[in-house]
Amino acid sequence: MRNAKLRVVVADNGKEALDILEFSNFDVVLMDIQMPVMDGLEATRLIREQPQFATLPIIAMSAGVTLDEQEKCQAAGMSDFIAKPINPLNMLEKLRDLLIK
Repeated sequence: MRNAKLRVVVADNGKEALDILEFSNFDVVLMDIQMPVMDGLEATRLIREQPQFATLPIIAMSAGVTLDEQEKCQAAGMSDFIAKPINPLNMLEKLRDLLIK
């Protein structure tokens, strides 16, 4: 992503992601589903409770590609889903489609 000239900030867990969002502005969040401390589903629910993040695109990233898992991501408030292993070109295309309207 850095090769595509995108600014990347990494959070090690969902709690850290919430803390980072509190003090920075982002165009999109790539949210891993399984993280220590707080998973991506809970972090997304908490992000969506904050009005300033109502339209912030949050893309789930997970090795679990079942329809059930994708529905859980959507119910938590995620905007889209990327399956692991991640295909970098597909991910950049998805980001482009979300960010360029």
